[in-house]
Amino acid sequence: MLLSALFFFGLLFWGGYSFFVYLGVSVHLSVFLTGEARDAVGQACSDAALFCRGWHAFFPFLSHTVERARPFLWYGVISLTAYLGFLGWCWLQQGVVTFRIRLSPLKVLLLFLLSTWLLFTVLIFENNGNHEFRWFFEPVPQVYVNATQEGLETLKANFQSLQDAGCLSPLGRTDNGASVFKLAVSCM
Repeated sequence: MLLSALFFFGLLFWGGYSFFVYLGVSVHLSVFLTGEARDAVGQACSDAALFCRGWHAFFPFLSHTVERARPFLWYGVISLTAYLGFLGWCWLQQGVVTFRIRLSPLKVLLLFLLSTWLLFTVLIFENNGNHEFRWFFEPVPQVYVNATQEGLETLKANFQSLQDAGCLSPLGRTDNGASVFKLAVSCM
């Protein structure tokens, strides 16, 4: 019993140490933290002290991760509501909250498709801070600065097919004169 407990805590310590060292690497800090948090970690620890940097970056990493996961909030809320509704239905049917469910391959496929549809529907109604994801910008070189000619032609063909299908409604123009459109929900 003692050996298994020591093994468990040894693995827990090793995993925690590895995680903090991983988090303390400069490249990972630049991805997982905001600029102010990176500066604070840099002031608290030297570049060589990876564990120290990871330790000081842990709470800013958590808050930044939660902030970046905000678009998934409604997916979680809707999924949790559906699950609680299912539990309530089981309770009304049987008088207890325990349930038994049989899934055929078709039901698994349908649940997967429903979950995928819900995920992308929720994401499409979010925004990236500046504008909604449903905004489409006219494919012009001023907007897609680093796009190749072939890439612009592909974007224009896609844009034209959406416009011909009546999926885009005009919103206005950008400072550089490119038109901005909003994608209809029915065309997603």
